Amino acid sequence: MKLFDNLSAQRALDPDVRTGVATGEKVVDSQGYRDGMLVGITGDMSCTTGNSYTLTVMECDTSTGSFTSTGISVVFSGANDAAASNQTKVARIAELNVTRKRFLRVDLTCTATTTSFEGTGIIILGESYAGPVNSD
Repeated sequence: MKLFDNLSAQRALDPDVRTGVATGEKVVDSQGYRDGMLVGITGDMSCTTGNSYTLTVMECDTSTGSFTSTGISVVFSGANDAAASNQTKVARIAELNVTRKRFLRVDLTCTATTTSFEGTGIIILGESYAGPVNSD
């Protein structure tokens, strides 16, 4: 089985320019998968020393319930715009549906409102219990 057949990439935080806190627009159903990964990608950012943007995986038992933090996150920061821009960071989301709740989303928090975050949060689901999830 090919790697492509075992992965499902789901957009959890729409690509956009943001200047403050944002709740993930998409809820990802992780049922049927063993493992996952948060992928945070930034484009051009406006950032100064001490400013940071954090993408955090949130979880819930239902798709419309009250989401809580998993403690899994990636942080983007820099002393200037160039240092913070055009980065990709990843974090593992282990033991889906064992220690993690079924529904996931990605929220953005930041330490300043005078800067801007241009980016997205993606959840990649892997090791499907049901076999191939894609085919070519």
